[in-house]
Amino acid sequence: MKELLLGKKWFGAMVLAVYALAVAYWATGFAVNVIKQTMPQVEQELAAFLPVVIEKGEVVIPKDAIISKVYGQGNNMRNIVLDTRVDELETSELKGKGVYLSRKYLYIVSDIKTEVHPVNKLPDMVIDAETLHDASQIIQDKAGGYIFAGIFLFLLIFSAAAIGLYSLAMHWALSGMFNITFNQTLRINTLSYIVISALSFIGLNVSIIITFVVLFMVNYGVNKYLKLEKVKS
Repeated sequence: MKELLLGKKWFGAMVLAVYALAVAYWATGFAVNVIKQTMPQVEQELAAFLPVVIEKGEVVIPKDAIISKVYGQGNNMRNIVLDTRVDELETSELKGKGVYLSRKYLYIVSDIKTEVHPVNKLPDMVIDAETLHDASQIIQDKAGGYIFAGIFLFLLIFSAAAIGLYSLAMHWALSGMFNITFNQTLRINTLSYIVISALSFIGLNVSIIITFVVLFMVNYGVNKYLKLEKVKS
């Protein structure tokens, strides 16, 4: 144990990286499974709007049609509206968050703002069931890699920042009592933080204050075990 805490350069960083990899792998598997279960339903729901044909900067198929669907409930409710009876829609009359498409404009409405995108910026295209299915397959095939990378980097950066802040406070609090280096405090906190974080996966959520107290106790106990107390002159 003493060798792990006082030697083995970069041991804490390696353990943190392995922890982030393991969590990212587990979370990615869960997310990909949800995507694969959801995408067929999304294809089925969007089939009502197809085919959509865009030529020379406007929607030509379906012609003079209005198709509207509402998804979700409460604050998560979203509207998808296709209205090719008119060239443009009045933004003040767009009710609810969602996506609205007229002959010449695409509107994306959120809680924050309404974005308006001219259709003439899009190339000529045909969006049919086959195109939608191909896009769905690409999402299912590629999403895993992006999700894994995003979760891994987030965990690594967030955990490193949290551990660094805890370690600065801990080292300042304990350096008056023990002959310790910052790297040693950092390593102890890294291993302890990973254990505390892992507990959240079994439903044991720990607050910032409790985490600080636990880390302090662990650091104090380890330094006492290693007999690193400063000799009083």
